[in-house]
Amino acid sequence: MNTAAKRLLSSRSFLLQRPSHVHQQVTRTILKSTTTGWMIQRQPHQQQQRYGHGGVIDPHRLRYGKGSRKVPSNKLLQAIRKGDQQAVWTQYLMMHENNQLKHLLPEYHSMTLRALGLQNLIAYGPDEIVAIKERLLMIWENMKHFGVAPDIRDYNHMLGFAGRASDWTLCQRIWRELMAKSSTGSRSSLWGLAPNVYSYNAYMVATIQCNQAAKVAVIFNNMQQQAGIQPNTFSYNTLMDAYGHLGDVAEVDRIFDRVFIRQQQQQQQSPKHRISSLLHPQRQPNTALGREVAFISRRAPSVQQQQQQNQLVPTADTFMALIDAHGRLGNTMGLEMIYSKMMPEFNMTPTLPIYNALIRWYCNKSDIASAKKLLVDMKTQGIEPNVVTFNHVFRHEAIKRNRPGVAEKILDFMHQMYQLRPLESMYRHLIRIHNRHSRDQEVERLVRTYETSMKSSSSK
Repeated sequence: MNTAAKRLLSSRSFLLQRPSHVHQQVTRTILKSTTTGWMIQRQPHQQQQRYGHGGVIDPHRLRYGKGSRKVPSNKLLQAIRKGDQQAVWTQYLMMHENNQLKHLLPEYHSMTLRALGLQNLIAYGPDEIVAIKERLLMIWENMKHFGVAPDIRDYNHMLGFAGRASDWTLCQRIWRELMAKSSTGSRSSLWGLAPNVYSYNAYMVATIQCNQAAKVAVIFNNMQQQAGIQPNTFSYNTLMDAYGHLGDVAEVDRIFDRVFIRQQQQQQQSPKHRISSLLHPQRQPNTALGREVAFISRRAPSVQQQQQQNQLVPTADTFMALIDAHGRLGNTMGLEMIYSKMMPEFNMTPTLPIYNALIRWYCNKSDIASAKKLLVDMKTQGIEPNVVTFNHVFRHEAIKRNRPGVAEKILDFMHQMYQLRPLESMYRHLIRIHNRHSRDQEVERLVRTYETSMKSSSSK
């Protein structure tokens, strides 16, 4: 394999600068809210209270007041507003090295923390994840060092990162710290430290992403029984997703039936048959998780309770949980039932993520005919596929069927018809296939094609 091919196979989208963890000892400060803005007062042993500008948390609306002490954070705020993670880190690191973080307003610490993380639809290598984790933990420790207590928004953000990074140790650490802080009754800001439904939802999602799906049911139960927090639709979606990861598709259908279908039947006052029963006519009594925590689905709110509260309506994520649960078991008949019967029953128009999920599982079962039919349906609905859509078909042809020629035609089609640039991973898969068969000319051609596409995209 030539040098260019090796470079492509081992490349990362970006390498992140490792921070220096040198902290200066400084006198802690607190901020005093005034009618004109922030006033900084030097006090040695008190903690800064997190009160934003009249409750404003939008970085586009934050301004210095007349009574504020000027600090070099304008560029940091501009980077946060632009959503440029690299620029945010560069400005923050510059302030850290110049010993200026002690003057940074508490809300700016929090916004900087929440500006960094793992973006959707971007593949991260292990080195990149470690580097972003180091950045977040540095900001996290600096906040405490300068007397800025993280609030519930910050804890929720850290839980989200831990999940995306599949870091169960960090996830547990953040959650235990949150529970310990909230039990003391501490109120660090207008938003406090009491875990809310979003905190529990973030914790459950992170638990699934860390391959600990069996623990989700216990967290769900604690949210209801111990914290007294009423689950929302996202909570039930996450619970369904957890059972789907465990292969207990019967419990997924059972939850959907109790939470959504029976409620709809009561509203319509009609003895309509349960759609989920068509997917699973009878629950198996000895499913893995069902023996221990199946009581959670039986404790779903009754129709009468739901009428007294906000009605729970299934969302696109609800059907995504159903689709993924049946897809993991290869139940293509169930996928067809969800798509053609259940979604129309709830007036749910398929979204791009739903089409992508269906195409993924059809390709996983080598049902290319059904996947192509969905592509036609997408065109009829006016929904344009993205690179994720084609990646499922590409991987089926390139990896599962070992047909690099057909897979490359898919790349040409997505580029010509939809102006979509193929992923770097697509080229890597094709290069590996040709390299295994010692097709050096094909490897050279693909490397040149990839480098040309990168140059053309960077020039735009």
